[in-house]
Amino acid sequence: MEDPLTKVKNRRYFDKRLQMEVRRSRREQTVLSLVIFDIDHFKKINDKYGHLAGDQAICEFANLIKSHLRRPHDEVFRYGGEEFILLLPNTPEEGAVGVAERLRVATADLNIKFGEDTLKLTTSAGVYSAVVSDPHNPQLYTDNADKALYQAKQQGRNRVVTFKPNQEN
Repeated sequence: MEDPLTKVKNRRYFDKRLQMEVRRSRREQTVLSLVIFDIDHFKKINDKYGHLAGDQAICEFANLIKSHLRRPHDEVFRYGGEEFILLLPNTPEEGAVGVAERLRVATADLNIKFGEDTLKLTTSAGVYSAVVSDPHNPQLYTDNADKALYQAKQQGRNRVVTFKPNQEN
């Protein structure tokens, strides 16, 4: 259930929680929001400073995300590599975008000390929010948030983009 490096919940647990929250959104007709974060140009950190610095940056980013969560049902998961997902039940799009934007700014302000070096990070985020109509397709949430993340990266990184139904890749 827990990622051993970052001590946040792992992808396997995310898949279970997503299924639960999808059913709840459908049953209660409440908006479920999902935010996917990706550390921008992460490979350059590993290449320049080494994997220990990369691991430290991932841990600091995970802790930063955790520190911005305010409600008990909001949760962060390590999705893989340098990608993290926020699951925000009963959160409209504007609330999810607000959380994502605050985290984007806080990430840019973060100074990670590694030896005598200071690492700087930026992050891109994709947001998807909706009341669930098909509880048998929870993957729609990750797919649509991922499409928005892709748009954020295509538009220059260090930004938050929301998925719109007519959005193309």
